[in-house]
Amino acid sequence: MRTRASLTTTVAAGAAGALHAVAHRVFPNQPRPPASVDDRWVDVSGARLRYRYTPGGGVPIVLIHGSNRSLEYWTEIIDLLPRGRCIVALDLVGASGSDRPDVAYDLPCHHTYLVGFLDALRIEQAVLVGHSFGGSLAAWTAAEAPERVAALALVATPGLPGSLVMRWPKSLFMRPGVLNRALGRLVRTRTSRRLCPDWLARQDLGMAGSLGAIEFTNALDRIHQPALIMMSPGDRRVPWEFAREYQARLPDATLVELPVEGGHDAIRAHGQLGAQVLRQFLDLVDLVTVETDLVGIEPVEARAMLPT
Repeated sequence: MRTRASLTTTVAAGAAGALHAVAHRVFPNQPRPPASVDDRWVDVSGARLRYRYTPGGGVPIVLIHGSNRSLEYWTEIIDLLPRGRCIVALDLVGASGSDRPDVAYDLPCHHTYLVGFLDALRIEQAVLVGHSFGGSLAAWTAAEAPERVAALALVATPGLPGSLVMRWPKSLFMRPGVLNRALGRLVRTRTSRRLCPDWLARQDLGMAGSLGAIEFTNALDRIHQPALIMMSPGDRRVPWEFAREYQARLPDATLVELPVEGGHDAIRAHGQLGAQVLRQFLDLVDLVTVETDLVGIEPVEARAMLPT
């Protein structure tokens, strides 16, 4: 009996070690960025979130990056958007310069932090512009908190079943299922967090584990705000066919085809075009909402009950 128990323990430890080794090869590190005079911070449920904003009036535009990215993803787009408009870009919880607490990092978790962020900056309603997972989060928030979202732009956005295409072996874990949950538990251990503080495995697994689930597809049916869908036929991460499905599911959606060149990051590769499309979308949307001007406003502390 002892021999069998010892063998079982050895096999389990070996399997865990193998999973850990694979994870180290496929999930990136993201060191914290150097300090910048443009950085601002706000506390949301005990986690400091980094953000930058361009002061102005109108309904704020909130720019949400995707996985393994940061608020700097939007730098060129921000410079090309209309002057005098309030624009906010943030590092999602767990990313870049924001804190990296031990939380689930799935869509409901990120949604809670995003709404807390809006509360902290006293933004009652915003236009959410999201790239990749940031678009998934924008869509989820539009469905779960429609009063906070005046309109949304989904750029190269996964979320529908089969819409996130990854190479092997990452494709084994970056989808809902047993392997995603098992590796997610492993990388959340105290040892993993201590030895690999800049490792994004927890964040990537949490995000991917909630994409492709039926809950996301059902959430799309609750979105009625004006929506802009921007995708590229050259995107190998989120196939073009899903742009059509988003357009069919969202009742007030406009689909814009970005150039093939640039693929998943076509909006950044073609910044002038991306900014032009966003400007036109903002001009067409009738935003009869509460305006916010962030000039001189000190963020307030936002706390919420977070899922684990």
